[in-house]
Amino acid sequence: MEREFIIQASTSESIDTMVKLRDSAKAGHWHGVLPVKKTLSLAVIDLMNGVRKDMPQLQTLAGTLADLLSAGISSWATRCKQPCPMCKRRWTM
Repeated sequence: MEREFIIQASTSESIDTMVKLRDSAKAGHWHGVLPVKKTLSLAVIDLMNGVRKDMPQLQTLAGTLADLLSAGISSWATRCKQPCPMCKRRWTM
């Protein structure tokens, strides 16, 4: 039975049939994916348009966050240069 299948599957007609079935299976698969891709693409486009529209507010927010971060880091750096109170007490006793 296996030998008969190999003989029938190796004809040009059966190979053409297999290629057509493969192509139709691929096409059927993509028909389900394309609407999802379209929906996601439209959502990303809407998101980018919203970001562009709100760009001045985002720039103000980014500037404020940068100032807060800079102040926090400089405060932390000055505290790191000074010994901690617990260490001062240990070494002076």
